[in-house]
Amino acid sequence: MAQEPRVGRMKYDLGKVHEITLALLSLTSFKNADGVRAWKGQNRETMDRLCSKGYLSDPTSKAKSVVLSEEGEKRSRELFANHFSLKHKILPKQSFLQAPAVNQIPVREGLPTIRPEPAI
Repeated sequence: MAQEPRVGRMKYDLGKVHEITLALLSLTSFKNADGVRAWKGQNRETMDRLCSKGYLSDPTSKAKSVVLSEEGEKRSRELFANHFSLKHKILPKQSFLQAPAVNQIPVREGLPTIRPEPAI
């Protein structure tokens, strides 16, 4: 019987890890003469598994990137859209990335000042 994958005491779904890893490869993908490549800074076992499924070239090569197969590129983009698209999610009026810097927030007059408790 195969041992379940764990991080510390937490068990996790290895299939989901492979799926998210493939999705994230679309973030680092680029086109060149070989086709579509992606940087291979992911877990080696996961990359080996994606290679065995035919989604990418051998991740153990000396190159810093892997070649995605046509199916790998297609599946990577689909998975990324499915997991990370904002299209169907409800967003707050202002996302964290659009929030003003702390020093740009106006200070309102007349608000009580918080003073630290005196040390005993």
